[in-house]
Amino acid sequence: MKHLLLFAALLYSVLQPLNAQKTFTMSEAFQKRSALSPSSLRQIKWIPGSSQLTHVQNNLLIRVNADNLKTDTLDLLPTLNEGLQILGQTKLNTLPAFEW
Repeated sequence: MKHLLLFAALLYSVLQPLNAQKTFTMSEAFQKRSALSPSSLRQIKWIPGSSQLTHVQNNLLIRVNADNLKTDTLDLLPTLNEGLQILGQTKLNTLPAFEW
């Protein structure tokens, strides 16, 4: 049930800006298609055994608590790159795909 409520809240936050009552011509709608599209969440994952999910935005890991929608922002890329540098490996430009 918590997951359904969180999904509904996220869907509402994405669709709410589309509720504006502005009429576009066909050419405006096609030219501004990407500007009019809702943003999507990248690498969205539920944390097992918790009511939290994470997603990636601008190379930051965003953790969302489904109970109260509070968020934490985790900047993991610099720490990962420090560890890779110690191991003599190439630095990452973006957060890699992960699983909880």
